[in-house]
Amino acid sequence: MMKYIQLVLVLVVSVLEGQPKEQVEFQLNTLSGVVFNASNSAPLMDLKVEVLAGNNVLKDSTFTDENGYYRIENVGYLWKPKMRFTLHNFQTKIFKLDPQKLDSSNN
Repeated sequence: MMKYIQLVLVLVVSVLEGQPKEQVEFQLNTLSGVVFNASNSAPLMDLKVEVLAGNNVLKDSTFTDENGYYRIENVGYLWKPKMRFTLHNFQTKIFKLDPQKLDSSNN
């Protein structure tokens, strides 16, 4: 039976260039973060982290290390980007990347 455990995600997004007028396409330089198990705060190792375009086309992927850390560099220009987090026996989570949540330096 699949465990339904909420993933706690710390996400850092660095953006190379300013956002287009419609805010649906943007250039991503680096995506990095740490993923923890919400039930016990332990880092999740070997969790698959994928960057998807809005039409669910895979752009890039990586796995978390023993500390739950992941980093994807030189992502590129994406339309309505999303991130998908997958680990055996855990519920898959998909998050839309929102340019409004970037800081004043578009990071």
